[in-house]
Amino acid sequence: MACISLRNSILIYLLSVFSAFLPAQDGNESVNSALTADVSGGEGIATSAFSEQMLRAQGQAAPQGAFVTAESTAWFEYVKVINCPGNTIDNVATAYCISADNYCQANEPDSAGPWSRLFRRVVNTDGEVGDWQNLGLTCFTDAVPATSGAPEDTLGIGDIVAQFHRTDFALPHASIEPPGGRTLVHLPTFYALEWPSDGVEPQEVDTTTLVGREVRIRPMFVNATYQFGDGESSGPVESLGGAYPAGDVQHIYSSKATVEASISVTYGGEYSVDGAEWEPIPGSITVDGPAQTVEVLASRNRLVGGDQASGSD
Repeated sequence: MACISLRNSILIYLLSVFSAFLPAQDGNESVNSALTADVSGGEGIATSAFSEQMLRAQGQAAPQGAFVTAESTAWFEYVKVINCPGNTIDNVATAYCISADNYCQANEPDSAGPWSRLFRRVVNTDGEVGDWQNLGLTCFTDAVPATSGAPEDTLGIGDIVAQFHRTDFALPHASIEPPGGRTLVHLPTFYALEWPSDGVEPQEVDTTTLVGREVRIRPMFVNATYQFGDGESSGPVESLGGAYPAGDVQHIYSSKATVEASISVTYGGEYSVDGAEWEPIPGSITVDGPAQTVEVLASRNRLVGGDQASGSD
């Protein structure tokens, strides 16, 4: 009994030390309200954030009246949500914004990122759960514990979504017929999508390691939009187009011009952790291929020496 009492006394002392920099340590609703109001400025700019030290201390945080032990009857559960429009605690990872990565690269270059909100709720052995509390923002997402007393470096769907958006996707290249970057007005010009040798194209696998786990990302082709450079486009469509005469992505230019044509592709994806079954990745990403110059020439017929010949200019 003396050992248990001493252990609890030490834990109480540690929690009192941590409470100086742990927001809403004991579930104080007034503190939570003030913190929620403080973590975001008028235009969504963060004004306070969790450091790596604070997050690691959260692993020893406990609900009021509980202790972080193997016999605990109540503990905290944590979730990190990428700080992008559309993401909430009920809709964790369907949206991704490059600003979440850029913020952490600029402000916390040694962090795992991306810029994320930390939520916490109370769970007990009776199966009861409390409401999620918005604790604040952080770039140190790999230091967020799953529960009180759990180790950091837990892999979440937010980590996988972030890695998916960091993938070096293959940029779509437009193959155009007639070849040579020249075509004629009033005649069909055929477009086909080709994948370059650089980058990860659909069905290829990109393998990386996240928090000590092997994560495989497999991009999937969703659709393409063909920009013809004259203000007209086709898409989004699921077709990869094709060459003359069977290609189903065609465009007829109505006037002489020099245009910049390109293709945009939307990728979805799947992931696998440590060789497990493939699972869908929430959301998608659209990438733009390089622009290609197409010279649209006017065609006309003229008589030369009594014979009819055609020319273009």
